[in-house]
Amino acid sequence: MTAALKRAIRVTLVSPGDVQAERDQMEDVIHNVNALLKADHKPVVLELERWETTAIPGLHNRGAQGRIDESLQIEHSDIVVGVFGHRMGTPVDDAASGTEHELKCAIESWKTKGTPWVMLYANKQDYEPSSEQDQEQWECLNEFKKRLDLIALIKPFTDTSSFVTAVTQDLFSTGVLLAESVAEMQARGLQFEAAVEPVVVRADGYTELLGTVFIRCTYESAKEPPLHLSVSVILNLACTVTSPSPVLFEVARVGASAFVGGQVRGCEVQFMHIKLDGIKPHEIRIFQIVGLRCNAHPFHFAELKKILMQVSATGGPVKNDLQVVADVRRGIQFEAMGPHPGQAPPTEPRLFPLATLRFREGFAHAFKHAGVGKPTSSGDDWFVLDGESPFLGTAAAHGTRVLARFTCLCPQVRLFIGAQSRTVRADQVIMLGQGRMVESDSTLRTGGDQFAADGVELRELGLSNDSYDYADAAWEVLPVYRTNGSPLVLDFVVYAIYEPGPVPLAGALQHLRVGGGFFPVNAVRETVAAGVLNTNMPTPRFSLGFLLGAMLPLSPLKGWSD
Repeated sequence: MTAALKRAIRVTLVSPGDVQAERDQMEDVIHNVNALLKADHKPVVLELERWETTAIPGLHNRGAQGRIDESLQIEHSDIVVGVFGHRMGTPVDDAASGTEHELKCAIESWKTKGTPWVMLYANKQDYEPSSEQDQEQWECLNEFKKRLDLIALIKPFTDTSSFVTAVTQDLFSTGVLLAESVAEMQARGLQFEAAVEPVVVRADGYTELLGTVFIRCTYESAKEPPLHLSVSVILNLACTVTSPSPVLFEVARVGASAFVGGQVRGCEVQFMHIKLDGIKPHEIRIFQIVGLRCNAHPFHFAELKKILMQVSATGGPVKNDLQVVADVRRGIQFEAMGPHPGQAPPTEPRLFPLATLRFREGFAHAFKHAGVGKPTSSGDDWFVLDGESPFLGTAAAHGTRVLARFTCLCPQVRLFIGAQSRTVRADQVIMLGQGRMVESDSTLRTGGDQFAADGVELRELGLSNDSYDYADAAWEVLPVYRTNGSPLVLDFVVYAIYEPGPVPLAGALQHLRVGGGFFPVNAVRETVAAGVLNTNMPTPRFSLGFLLGAMLPLSPLKGWSD
């Protein structure tokens, strides 16, 4: 039995804080049980989930317990191990403690669908509370255990050693039972084959949309077929947690009902309880997975710039289970070019050219519109309309946006910017606004005065409304059909007006800087840890790279004197 055919059994640990010694032993318990299962050739492997190693720090409307619930996802566990000492724990909104809340979730799930398997343990050593608070905790715990006794068998232990012995034996026995159900499904003749539509993703992105995954399921047995199956997709980098989640659904069959949301956990996405209702011998079912997003930023500087995907399924082997699902490349190049070196400095307050800003795709179709990407044809020419959204799953809030930020501005210098008509068509981009970086359409500004210079419509940039002397110009890519040719180049011209004052012209411009790149960038209210992005913010989102290292000086004025 190869590792690829083993089913992962999720074991979730819940307890108050006074049984830390028992919690700390669970890693070794899981390791030892897995060794026993392997020696017994059982096709399962236990994986321990506990809030200390699973939950990512962050804010939540329901406080810390809300963050823990999203990470543990107890209703999708296979086994829940509850351990009690002499305390109930810290109260939460809907329960006397987080442990009671978590066990309620497990019990409600068990009543509804028969899982998870709940295993409870309690310390039966003699105990005398030493304070009024300890007495309240002790009474609250005993009252909760009385309610549990009505529906559960609680196994006693007297010390850490006896707990380890008991839970090891119980997890091994439960693992054997679950392994038998897995082996039964494997004997029923399910076979799978995986295929993907590989894409190119931006190394600058935290929410990059991966290609579509297809899974072909064949039933090659005359025995009674299984009622459902589960599929797991594992990447070699972190998936992005979004809402709604990725989805798996059945295609190419009239009356198909399978439609399952994925559970994202680090590098893995699990699709549980996929219906196989009425599958017949030699029948083929095809499932499609869309809406997978990943945080490609860790691959920005990696030597291997390929995203790998491994697909596994309960009930049988997967042919072509390891696939390259995406190449990772830098999505944008930014350049600031000054005016001709021989240009004379202005001698009076008038509009003069200062720079040209160039945004170039790092690869063809790195700039996308907000909708769904799709190929189309017109005669003998093929065109591609690339989008930030899948046709199911998490829709993008907007298309690709690019930003130019000017810093170290002098109040005596007014900046104006416009699209260079020779390289940017009106149907390719729309200018969003000026001043502070925009986060949504509700914050867009109309801009200041408008001018025309050299046939280009210019719009004045306003300073930000805080203490930072910067101004932003932003554009969004619009739906436009493009041939499968060279990367798109977007040029924007920058003009300035110098108002005479205490700072001479050379001094007013010598520190001016500009940086450019994708936006919106990662915000502090999102959580990025260990390469994992957990966000309910609008997509797409990008790294802060252009602010960290690509601030290019505008220094065309060397030799200019006042």
